[in-house]
Amino acid sequence: MSPLVNPLLNHSLNRLLTSTLVLLGLTAITSCRPDSLSYSSDTSTAPGSGMVAVDALPVVNGISSLPIMMEWEFASIEADGSEEHLIETFHADGTGNIALDLTLTGDGVSAPIAPTPDIYLLHNNRQIYLALYRNISVTDPLQAEANYIWFETLGTQTIAGQPCTEFYLDSKFDVGDAKLWIDQNTGIILAWTLYDPADVEIQNLQATLVDYQPNLSGVTWAVPQVPSQPYDPKSSNRTLGFKPHRLVYGGPGFDSEVQTMLITQSQFPSVKNMHLSMLTDGLRTVFVAQQRPPEWALQPKGFRMGTVSFARVGGVSVMEGLVSGHWVFCVGSIPADDLLVLANSLRRS
Repeated sequence: MSPLVNPLLNHSLNRLLTSTLVLLGLTAITSCRPDSLSYSSDTSTAPGSGMVAVDALPVVNGISSLPIMMEWEFASIEADGSEEHLIETFHADGTGNIALDLTLTGDGVSAPIAPTPDIYLLHNNRQIYLALYRNISVTDPLQAEANYIWFETLGTQTIAGQPCTEFYLDSKFDVGDAKLWIDQNTGIILAWTLYDPADVEIQNLQATLVDYQPNLSGVTWAVPQVPSQPYDPKSSNRTLGFKPHRLVYGGPGFDSEVQTMLITQSQFPSVKNMHLSMLTDGLRTVFVAQQRPPEWALQPKGFRMGTVSFARVGGVSVMEGLVSGHWVFCVGSIPADDLLVLANSLRRS
């Protein structure tokens, strides 16, 4: 993490993980069309032998779209080469109820162990975000096709006993490529790998057990911790307690049309209400949250941004700081520089 301007920011990452990220996954939000602004397009050819360009995208279904029980191992690779491994169990009933339980944790070297109570509680509070937004999913096929060049590996591969097809997604705007292994019978992604713009692996997930006819009788479903409401600029600002800035630029291939507000103070009085924008390029999801600043935060004269800090945890970039009088959080599996561009594009409405 970069040096922090204010000592209170030493708690910023913890606050993001225990408040903002806990809340981000609690909102019912859908993806939209890509915007027209982009970086220079990547025109690279097929990434390897045995791969062919895809003429039409495969059918890809979300992991919560049908009754399912999956056990998987998720791994994130940090910049220093260290790894975090999570053994998780996912349940869905196909009607919107989901649950993601943490079973074991590890470092990719030693044998996995049971999580501590604190780690388990933090994971449990974040399970909606982790299942729906940390994990790779094709949230919008049109955007996924517009922003990635798809290649298919010839032949069938087996993941957790299921026949799968491997796809390589070449990012047109250099935000990082991806690999997907899609169940040929259900369209569910059973494994994936995510890369940064330098083709360094930052995250991966692989299912080890899949049951499409699960017994769900004993499952405790995840429940939103705070109420959320659609954002209406004509009536919502009074509820929020401030007027959110307008996001002028959504990034390469991303869109920011989906907005909501999290009424956090109803459950957590110390966490101020948030305005939330979700951006997606069809594969990755990025969040921009705004709230009234803490009392100690001072806006430097002559500068739009102040007291900004960065971190990268679990393959996810995090930026937090003061932007034109609002406290802003930017979170997503994209380069930290791109998060800074997003924050810098916020303008007073």
